[in-house]
Amino acid sequence: MCSTKMATSIPLFAKAQLDLLLLEHEAEVSTSKLASTAASVSPATRRTLQSTGHALTGLILSQVRTGLGGRVVGEFAPDPAIASDETRAADGTPRLGSHGIRVGDVVRVNDTGKKKDTKDKGEDKGAEGVVTRTGDRGLWIAFGKQGSGAKKEDDEAVEELWGKKLWAIKLANDVTYRRMKQTMEKMEKMGEAEYSQFMRVAFGHTTPLPHSAEPVEFIDPSLNDSQKDAIRFALAAQDIALIHGPPGTGKTHTLIELILQLVQRKKRILVCGPSNVSVDNIVERLAKTKTPVVRIGHPARLLPSVLDHSLEVLTQTSDAGGIVKDIRKEMDEKQASIRKTRSGRERRESESQNV
Repeated sequence: MCSTKMATSIPLFAKAQLDLLLLEHEAEVSTSKLASTAASVSPATRRTLQSTGHALTGLILSQVRTGLGGRVVGEFAPDPAIASDETRAADGTPRLGSHGIRVGDVVRVNDTGKKKDTKDKGEDKGAEGVVTRTGDRGLWIAFGKQGSGAKKEDDEAVEELWGKKLWAIKLANDVTYRRMKQTMEKMEKMGEAEYSQFMRVAFGHTTPLPHSAEPVEFIDPSLNDSQKDAIRFALAAQDIALIHGPPGTGKTHTLIELILQLVQRKKRILVCGPSNVSVDNIVERLAKTKTPVVRIGHPARLLPSVLDHSLEVLTQTSDAGGIVKDIRKEMDEKQASIRKTRSGRERRESESQNV
């Protein structure tokens, strides 16, 4: 065992992360709440939100197509009716003003001219999607929930946007927040007997198990001696191994060799990275070696070169893709029939038949 003076309290660590997550999420939610009250947001407020990187105003829907695993993709252009001379190109074409919306952001597109009926207390839902591409003359958004592909309600929501003055506002990413929150809550409540060996090592509660060296037959002949030593070190580690070095020293090159070595040993591998681009870079390199790879994540956040490896595209284009679509269709029909039942008894009978 290592000295407990160096150990980090796992419950205290989890509690600190929960406090920080809450502060971050509250800040995101306070801004994205405006998306549900689009009709009551003044033009001045919308301009302020754009200047702070939270929204983009003065849009119109210019084109709709199908893409990204069957999703509805809308192209939004600057509204020429309100474009100023400062925002026009040399040829007079309107351009988008400066904004903070980036590829991968979750946004909601609303009609700025829609007035709420005083009898209608509901929200102006608009159309919600993920930004797939940005440019000075357009914004591209893929609509629909992850894993659902294209749905009738997505088509209808986008169709409602034709011919209207629009704006897009960033939304808080509840999925990421909920996952991190649930994980930290689980860690906070864990008893010491539940700690895994990896957790004990990572938080300094114990020392890593000794290395178990084994002969290595390298796949990539271009590796240098330092990279080969790193591969041997990582393969021999039983708990955790850290390979570090300055930029340009071939860490990614080394990681590819390590992954291939683990695949050769019939290991199951999960590769994570600090950004979508870093993971896509790994996928691109592994694809060249014909290694089976499944890229997890929203297609809108992936590079075009790795889309064929994304889970969503694979489930729709593989041999089993048709089966998955049929199952989803049947589930939607069953859920719709349950919602239409009037009595509680009928609903319970319908639900029991679907169990």
